[in-house]
Amino acid sequence: MEVFEFKSNTLSARLDFKYDEEGIKQFKVLLSDGIPVTSRLLVDLRDEDFIREQVPHVSGKDRQIMLERLKARTFRDAKYRYTRILGRRDDGRRDDMVLLSSLLETEQFTGWMQLFSEHNTPLVGIWSTAYLSEQIIKKLKIKDDNVLFFSRQSKSAVRETLFKKGKIFVSRQAKLERRVRKDRSAETAATIVATNVEVMQRFLVNQRILGPGEELNVYSILQDLYIEKAEMYCEGSDQLKFHFVGIRALAEKFGLSVQGDFEADTLFSFLCSKQPPHTQIYLCKDQKLPYYRFLIQQIIKVATFAGSIASVITATFLLLNSAEFNNIKRTEQAKLQRFSELYNQQYSQLEHRIADAQRIKGSVDLIYNIERETDLNPQALFPAIGGIFSDPNFSLFSIQNLQWEKHTPNEINAIVSGYSDLKTATIPDGEYFEEYEEVDYQFQPTLRISGTMVKKGEKYSDIVRATEALISRLSSIHNVSAVHVLAHPVDVRLGSKFSDEGGAKEEGARESDLSASFDFRLLLKPAEPINPEGELYGEY
Repeated sequence: MEVFEFKSNTLSARLDFKYDEEGIKQFKVLLSDGIPVTSRLLVDLRDEDFIREQVPHVSGKDRQIMLERLKARTFRDAKYRYTRILGRRDDGRRDDMVLLSSLLETEQFTGWMQLFSEHNTPLVGIWSTAYLSEQIIKKLKIKDDNVLFFSRQSKSAVRETLFKKGKIFVSRQAKLERRVRKDRSAETAATIVATNVEVMQRFLVNQRILGPGEELNVYSILQDLYIEKAEMYCEGSDQLKFHFVGIRALAEKFGLSVQGDFEADTLFSFLCSKQPPHTQIYLCKDQKLPYYRFLIQQIIKVATFAGSIASVITATFLLLNSAEFNNIKRTEQAKLQRFSELYNQQYSQLEHRIADAQRIKGSVDLIYNIERETDLNPQALFPAIGGIFSDPNFSLFSIQNLQWEKHTPNEINAIVSGYSDLKTATIPDGEYFEEYEEVDYQFQPTLRISGTMVKKGEKYSDIVRATEALISRLSSIHNVSAVHVLAHPVDVRLGSKFSDEGGAKEEGARESDLSASFDFRLLLKPAEPINPEGELYGEY
């Protein structure tokens, strides 16, 4: 494990930790005593697998579902996995070409990740050198159809990544023989390139990734002083072209400044440090919790800097588990009280009505909104719902899907009733006009619960009673204002609000005619709106 620190595009520190008792001990000290900062993890592992698949071309939600199934089928037991659409084929039915990759959880990798988890390190994400190579290809403005990018990030291995028409296609890490690992001469560097590229070229041809006679352009990162000798040692051919890029010249293109000699691992680490969070490859959702908590803490710090609010920060509401949300809620309640005191002290008097007062009020609103909606999240309902459906009295019912949505009251009425908001009113002379209901933009959360019901061997009346009891229990959950039955195999209109979208009459109903699915929608009470003239802000 190597740790790089960059300040103002300059390498300021570099530390190396071995995976042994002493190295792990030192790394724990770094995580425990260091100032909390966001970190990014760059991996260059031999156990990173790449697989290509072809799937029918679909879009929207269907594509997302298909990719999730493809990942689950291809890397069934892999925790760290990723998919990327490469584009569509030019022939046939023009299927989508998909690249799938995964990281094998080796002992060392799992050990390092466990240390990050134990110390709540705010990891932004996990990136791979194979995928970051794409940025170097773009920076060099390489337009060749088949490009093999060659780099050496460690003493013991090299990385070769193939790009076809600018899209990453396959990548592999090749181990080096022990006798050449410590030899840093230009001759050895050139020999390593030539030998490994030859092996890779044969592999690509044998796998029919490259066609017979297809040209392969190799771009290799080397020390600037080695390039002249490397060009002499690496003889190309009509099908194989060698190109060498000086590492210092390449670093300057990205704005990186380093004193003394450095290798490609420094350059890739710098590129990793500049990546936006949404481009991360392998980090799982549950491993992002420390990073989310760190962001909230920074929002609070910026908002209270120098005793005043300097800027308005837009916060993304985070779907954490209920325990995490409760902890954040208690912290924010204390901060909210502090905001109120600061606001009243500085802006309650007439002379303090300055131009930025509205922006400061908006920041206080932001923190208040976070606090007041922490109860309105699906995780807050999970304990109650789990307790209900685990009750033996409701063993008939099995949840298959939970769907969290927010709608305006008008939208909810339309969903439940099945009618549009548009109404037609008749006037005396026979003409008509269209009027629209006033739209209520206060969003109200809903939780949709759907699944299947085991009806074999059960009497119709028993199913009705069990359903009515279930609806009653769901209605008693805190913050639930109503339960709507959108679909159910029996008629339960007396026990709940009912829409005409589902249900069956008891008369003549036979067990074989009843559907085995149910669909409930729980309406939650909307959060109380902010009162701009209330106790929170005081009077102007």
